[in-house]
Amino acid sequence: MSSPLRIVLVGGGHAHLQVIKALNKRALPSNIHVTLIDPSPLPSYSGMVPGCVSSLYTQDQTRVELEPLARWAGVEYISSSVVSISSSSNTFTLDDSTKCEFDVASLDIGSTTRGVKGTTKIPGVAEFAIPTRPINELVSRVEAAEQSMKSMDASPQNVVVVGAGPAGIELAFAMRARWSKAFPGSSFKVTLLDTGESLLPNEAAPCRKITNDALKDRAIDVVHRAKVIEITATQVLMDDGTQISHSHVIWATGAASHPLAEELSRNGVETDDRGWIRVNRNLQSVSNPSVFAAGDCCAIEDPEFNSPPKAGVYAVRSGPVLVANLVNYLKKETLTPYIPQDDFLKLLMLGDGSAVGFRFGLGLRGKWVWELKDHIDQMFMDLFKEKNLISSSSLPSPTSAPTCSQYDESETPPDADSVSPKSAAHELARTDDDVDYMMNWGLLRRMMAEENFKNDVTGFFEQ
Repeated sequence: MSSPLRIVLVGGGHAHLQVIKALNKRALPSNIHVTLIDPSPLPSYSGMVPGCVSSLYTQDQTRVELEPLARWAGVEYISSSVVSISSSSNTFTLDDSTKCEFDVASLDIGSTTRGVKGTTKIPGVAEFAIPTRPINELVSRVEAAEQSMKSMDASPQNVVVVGAGPAGIELAFAMRARWSKAFPGSSFKVTLLDTGESLLPNEAAPCRKITNDALKDRAIDVVHRAKVIEITATQVLMDDGTQISHSHVIWATGAASHPLAEELSRNGVETDDRGWIRVNRNLQSVSNPSVFAAGDCCAIEDPEFNSPPKAGVYAVRSGPVLVANLVNYLKKETLTPYIPQDDFLKLLMLGDGSAVGFRFGLGLRGKWVWELKDHIDQMFMDLFKEKNLISSSSLPSPTSAPTCSQYDESETPPDADSVSPKSAAHELARTDDDVDYMMNWGLLRRMMAEENFKNDVTGFFEQ
């Protein structure tokens, strides 16, 4: 009997969740063995974490249970961390010195928060701020700060959110919503610090306007051209000498490379000058063809497009391609390119059961936008819940080739084909509580599929 072929997955991120489910024992030939290595059996789904900070979800609702998923799939789960790799022997070393060999490996290890450690470290951040990464720990840190105040019969004074990308904006809304409920009657401030001249500079003017309006409605102050150089126990210091007092700081400055990436780069898995694992359009390491990577930890190098930003949607969308390529690599078949979409539906929750959304340059706002975001997130999470895992008798045979279909392709929103462009524009512009979010999702998907319909709808929006 030939030796088994070994697929090793490092990290239980958004892409690997789909790999685990797809590469289950029924769908694979018996000579392929899959191993998952992750120190945390309960990784968080980043798309729902701001909602959890807002108290719209419990922590359990945002977490995937890796052990039941791996058990169902017949995947070996090792609760440990990879500390190094030998590219010459295709072997990982774990934190207990155990060796784990592979024929093909995939890295979905995420990232850390820029400015906390390493060469980008800002004095005082590690001591006095709550960083957004590891995302698994964010809610617990916010809860600990809340309990500390309650134990001292105190309340927040000024919550400063450093970093005004989509994550920072959502967390400003989240902190306002959460602590307004936890400390009723408190007159605390929320201040959002932005290094640029305006929020969301790459979005269309209507999208920027609805975001700024939502911030003003919730009395969230925005400070532009704010470059933080230090944090003390009570002050946030800027490079122009400005100081802002704080009771709490949320550090949302964006992604920095995972510490493991530096070790990998010394041992045959090349990284770029920012520490991102260099992969080609097949998500394959440019220096070690038996290593793949997906999600925040990598940078895709291709002359036809720029590597996408660090956003969970790209990790989710790369998952099916990664599934196919891991199997095809072992079978010595042609790999499938992952072409990141150049735009996508962006949904930012406001913490109070409403949200804003951006697509096709349109600014969307209301309860229906939150309902749509919640629906999409819950649909992804439902894929991995033990109660929803399909029986082995319903799985495809091992001879079935993996597909690159997305998890939501089978979703069928109400028929939007009969809606006129003018009516579609009217429905998408509504902000009242009676909007049918599923119909509007159908309209947005039709706009994705039909260029003329999209142009007509956006034209009516502009009138």
